[in-house]
Amino acid sequence: MRYQNLMTQHLLGFFATLIATLIGVYIAFYLERIAEKRNQQRQIANYLESLNKELKLNKSITNGNFEVLSNLQDSGSSDTYYSLEPYNTDAWDAAIQGQIIESISSEVHGDLQEIYSDIRSTNELIRRIRVESLQPEVGESESKGEIEIDRRTITVQHWDDNTESIREVGLAELISRKANALGMSVDRVLPKLEEELDQIQNFDDRDESAPNEARIGYNTDAYKLWTNRGKN
Repeated sequence: MRYQNLMTQHLLGFFATLIATLIGVYIAFYLERIAEKRNQQRQIANYLESLNKELKLNKSITNGNFEVLSNLQDSGSSDTYYSLEPYNTDAWDAAIQGQIIESISSEVHGDLQEIYSDIRSTNELIRRIRVESLQPEVGESESKGEIEIDRRTITVQHWDDNTESIREVGLAELISRKANALGMSVDRVLPKLEEELDQIQNFDDRDESAPNEARIGYNTDAYKLWTNRGKN
């Protein structure tokens, strides 16, 4: 009987130790998952902050380029050439490489993709107008039938989505139109991007302030009670 009692005590001690070990492993596993999740959220927030700053910078570049184009178009005869600032894409390229696209809404992703596609095509036009060896002097007159017009840049053919046809337009005017459209697109997407950023930062702030027992797992009742506090 004494032997059986000793065996029972040893078994109980063994199972108690095993259960405590398993609980410790479980908690460590969840804490590691939470740390990884938090780190991922912060990386996404950093990418979005960089995108937000880059879009605002590009909006400023748009305004500056638009003013330069308007001034040279309206200044009359001059031998001044266009020197326009290319748009930045570093933050967008980094966000693509960081694979944050899966972490933002499809609407915002689509808007950003469209904007940066337009930016790349506009940058090509800007580079061309800065180095175009065939660019005539600004304000040089050209005969068009019975009328004389001032040539501002070489003319280019492009596809016009509105008329669904090929149109011919001055390179500077085309850049001006695209710059204006880009500015409006950036204005539309910035509030959406900032909303995405706020949601990620608020989520991370709630997690940081939660007690340890509430942060063991995102699906635990303690964590749900903590994050939903004050909502009812």
